[in-house]
Amino acid sequence: MSGSKSFKSTIDRERKVLELRASGQTFEQIATACAYSDRSVAYNAYKRALKRTLVEPARQVRDLEVHRLDLLLGAAWNQALAGDLRAIQSALKIMERRAKLLGLDQPIHVKSDVYDYTTELEIDKELSRLIDLINSNSQSI
Repeated sequence: MSGSKSFKSTIDRERKVLELRASGQTFEQIATACAYSDRSVAYNAYKRALKRTLVEPARQVRDLEVHRLDLLLGAAWNQALAGDLRAIQSALKIMERRAKLLGLDQPIHVKSDVYDYTTELEIDKELSRLIDLINSNSQSI
């Protein structure tokens, strides 16, 4: 590798990219300092480093939160199994929060109908249908 500095790993190199960018260096200067072939390679290294920097701490925080929720659930679990309604409610809230945090819940599917009315006749016809529907529902009340 050409350049003024030898790097032990890709992570070390990307860490240096972040330091240089934070100090105001251009991607051209970063490419030279970190022995990248050109500024676009340095820019891509910068994007990778930013992503890694954001993802890893988020993963660590999520793991910590899951651990905390597990501890809380453990504290409420025996009382919940014994029938304590407050403990049951607490356990369910903890389990719900844990599922949300880990993305365990299935996505909610919403059914929607989309109508494409291209003529006034179609709009008038649908309006009549809706008026009839409203009238039939109001008579049954």
